[in-house]
Amino acid sequence: MKKKIFVFGILIISFLNCTTKVSQRNNFERANCTIVNVDEFEYVYRFQAIRQIEKDTVYVLSWKEKMFEKYKIKPLISSNKSLDILPNLKYTFVIDRMRARVSTMQQLGQYFIVEKDTLWAGKSEVPAPKYYIAKNTVGLKIW
Repeated sequence: MKKKIFVFGILIISFLNCTTKVSQRNNFERANCTIVNVDEFEYVYRFQAIRQIEKDTVYVLSWKEKMFEKYKIKPLISSNKSLDILPNLKYTFVIDRMRARVSTMQQLGQYFIVEKDTLWAGKSEVPAPKYYIAKNTVGLKIW
């Protein structure tokens, strides 16, 4: 009987430890970027941008309202405080790094995919471009 209680206690403690180790990933960073190009996909807008400090080309993704509606997420953007995103202007994005998905099939490719939109595809040997998801945008609006 004591063994059963001991084992049951260990299971409960391990279960509680597992549930408290939920990752609160807040690796957001601010990036000052100049927009070079805007591409529209079904679920996202892709901004090709140049980061001001690093002077490298990155891609910043902005979810469309369709994405928020699909997952019943309320965007944090306020329409009366938002600005339109236009090419050749500078913006400060709050961004989170997006990692490429690597295929283990015959092609051994890597991809950036959002829902049904394939944003980039390449071979595994080719370095993937830097993709980020903007946290302070909805569609073509930034706050």
